[in-house]
Amino acid sequence: MVVLHDFVLHHLVAGMSIGVGDTNLYLDAMQRDAGVVGRLLAHGGDDGLVPPLWETRAADFPLTREILTYATGIIAHSHFVEQRVRAYGFRGPVWVIPHPAWPRPNRQQPPPQVDGGSPIIACVGNLTPSKRIPQLLEAFRRLLQEFPATRLLLVGPPSPHF
Repeated sequence: MVVLHDFVLHHLVAGMSIGVGDTNLYLDAMQRDAGVVGRLLAHGGDDGLVPPLWETRAADFPLTREILTYATGIIAHSHFVEQRVRAYGFRGPVWVIPHPAWPRPNRQQPPPQVDGGSPIIACVGNLTPSKRIPQLLEAFRRLLQEFPATRLLLVGPPSPHF
């Protein structure tokens, strides 16, 4: 039984292989999941010829296939993950169990005041190319024309390769 919080496991596999100095483990995982092309792209990333795939194309190479090969069942937290699992050919049982959304406890202090009419856009987490920051900035620029008080928050550290 495997619980998939997300279908894309590329970051996890990269961290458990390259992150501990075992590049061959990562190369093998890429080959198992994406064939020779995957292995060659992984070599390119390791050699610095292409940006690291976990930052730029993780969704294209999710590195999930091997886990699905050995799984007897999948618990997914969304129908999106369930669909991806099925698209990868998994034939075993899949249970979709959404994460619960608990009501917020009563606050002891008033919430921060926002002007109420201007959008606030936030990009939260590690700032990587896969977050499509240039496209976000262009959309933000256009939004400013209609809503000049709009704010954009980029929250998190930039990736070293970004």
